[in-house]
Amino acid sequence: MTLDKQEQNEHWRHVYRSFRVQIEAGELQPGDALPTLSRLADLHGLTAHGARKVMARLRNEGRVESWQGVGHRVSEKRVTYRIDNRPQFNSNLARLGQRGDTQLLATRTIGLPTRFSDAMGLPPGTRMIQTEVLRFADGRPLVLAQNFFPADRFGGIEVVLSQTQSVSKALATYGVTV
Repeated sequence: MTLDKQEQNEHWRHVYRSFRVQIEAGELQPGDALPTLSRLADLHGLTAHGARKVMARLRNEGRVESWQGVGHRVSEKRVTYRIDNRPQFNSNLARLGQRGDTQLLATRTIGLPTRFSDAMGLPPGTRMIQTEVLRFADGRPLVLAQNFFPADRFGGIEVVLSQTQSVSKALATYGVTV
């Protein structure tokens, strides 16, 4: 059966919509492999051009990623939010309908490195509590961050950070609101 040009155009759009619905419904999960272009064409009766259009549309929408030699895979859910002087990770993710979590990986007391002293307005060598945290969006690792807190002002913040899993909440216990 040969489809005319208008039918071919509508057919690739139908296939595209089918994939979009499967991705949105979670039937196709982030990282799942999708068929090659030739396999997609064979499975759905598309032309090679139609198969390319399906994947191009999904890729342009951020639903699919592709790599030469690897193929097409369902994209990870994108996280887009404004980062400013006081980013609030969990609040920003909540606005996107995602759950943010923070895991404290390491903590140590150090002298403030010279490269950070100007930005913090503190003399080099000031005793600091350095924390490393791994932040998650809906259970997926997203950010590895280092934080520096003056030890004389924020002694024990690593314990509070571990309990609250939020830098903003930890700072609030010290009277700092962001």
